[in-house]
Amino acid sequence: AQQFKIKSLLSVLKRFPVLNQFVTAQKLDDEWRAHAMLDFAQHGLELHGDNIDAEYYWGKVFRLKNGAGQYLFPNIKIRMSLLLILPFSNASVERKFSVLKNLKTENRNRLNTDTVVPLMATRKGIKKVGDSVKFNPSKNIFIVVPELLTITTAHLKSFSPV
Repeated sequence: AQQFKIKSLLSVLKRFPVLNQFVTAQKLDDEWRAHAMLDFAQHGLELHGDNIDAEYYWGKVFRLKNGAGQYLFPNIKIRMSLLLILPFSNASVERKFSVLKNLKTENRNRLNTDTVVPLMATRKGIKKVGDSVKFNPSKNIFIVVPELLTITTAHLKSFSPV
């Protein structure tokens, strides 16, 4: 059996009450205790101190199945998946809202999402270098704005003055 610092996940449920709508506390605690009783070496889940990659570890735990082919920890998977996607800081979210505030001003308050998302993706690629501005779009911009891949010279000529 493993020596986990957290004996029960009830404190986590109290801290994040919205998680209670997905599974019952009893099922979650039962799975947590079963998780603590796993033979980690048998499943390739050796713990080497406190420095383990959470995504790797939980990814392996979430794929464990019993003899009937059922996942061993479906309730833990739901809870941990939700907890692992939470940002540990609001800074990145605040930066995105700051960019959005600069884009969507009082004069441009009717911009729809289809316009704002590409503008934000474009804004992310603009960097000031000394006295000049450099535009290095990420590869993700083409995922966000697939229409950019279909721009041809014919499109460009239609925008140029005659």
